[in-house]
Amino acid sequence: MLKQKWWRLLLIGLVGVLMLVACGGEAGLEDEETFEVGDGLSVEVDEGADEVAVDEGAEEMGGEDDELLDGEMGDDAGVGLTAVTCSGPFDVSENEDPVSFEVEGEIAIMSGVIDSDLPDQIDDLLYDHPEVTTIVMTYVPGSDDDQANLEGSLMIFEAGLATCVPSGGLIASGGVDFFLAGRTRSAAEDAYVGVHSWAAGDGLEGGDLPEDDPEHDAYLDYYNEIGIDEDFYWFTLEAAPADGMHNMSAEEREEWAVNTE
Repeated sequence: MLKQKWWRLLLIGLVGVLMLVACGGEAGLEDEETFEVGDGLSVEVDEGADEVAVDEGAEEMGGEDDELLDGEMGDDAGVGLTAVTCSGPFDVSENEDPVSFEVEGEIAIMSGVIDSDLPDQIDDLLYDHPEVTTIVMTYVPGSDDDQANLEGSLMIFEAGLATCVPSGGLIASGGVDFFLAGRTRSAAEDAYVGVHSWAAGDGLEGGDLPEDDPEHDAYLDYYNEIGIDEDFYWFTLEAAPADGMHNMSAEEREEWAVNTE
């Protein structure tokens, strides 16, 4: 008796399966069903299996990685690249006093004549104000100590700081050497960028010496270190004598990559 009932149930089940197979292509699903596919994601199938919808409570697929692939960079994308900010307004009045730095947020305003204290000043600036990213050179007419200037300038370069000269500002002689140490640099179109030959205490000028004279080595080494074409050094020696000054034209600034942006 039990045996006959088991076979009868099996036969009824097989007939039902065959009917579903035969009619499934036309009838579709009779009722709306929801299937869980894992990770909080569910798929809802409407009557007739014509529409598929992702449950509103499911986790969004893609996320932040998809945004990056679409071209949106994350917060750390610009690490190591310092933007130049030189909008001002700044006081660009003449200043022949020893150079000084005034910190305002992420900028340090530089004004005055560079002297032998520059390396110590830069060391203090970097230690006391790690938030500084840009040095705004309002009026830096030159240097009384070229060796100290090159040393302090290298410190700026190694720290990855930017330099800029605002509208109406002035940099000249050793001030230009310092400015070029900026990893990113911007001098306003109306800023004065003055270059000339250096001169020794005895009146000897750099342009008077042959190119293989060791007196040139410190400057050439500096330019090589900061990635400036050493031909720019020879250009400055010819641009004007030590007692003169040549304000670089827009074409010359572009040729020698004075600005990086």
